[in-house]
Amino acid sequence: MFEQEFQDKLTENGINSKIFEETIHPDTDLQIIEDGSVIDEVQLKATESSSYINETLNDNPDILIIRTSEVANDIQKGEVINSGISDTLLEEVVC
Repeated sequence: MFEQEFQDKLTENGINSKIFEETIHPDTDLQIIEDGSVIDEVQLKATESSSYINETLNDNPDILIIRTSEVANDIQKGEVINSGISDTLLEEVVC
């Protein structure tokens, strides 16, 4: 759900992207596309656990992580970006 919501947000801002078809893709979840070429890949984390994100950073320090907004104040690292999408919003979409 988070991947689709984030992709919709990118599309609204004129950014092309592609979610991997496999539900479990190694290291990344979404590709950023420009002029038909992949220019970046990011990992999306819908979690309130800052320790989970820190573990992911330790395992993949070169991959940008986009997270839900609940942990926005807990992690102040350049490799982790607040999506502006909350877990609460995701719960509302699902219910």
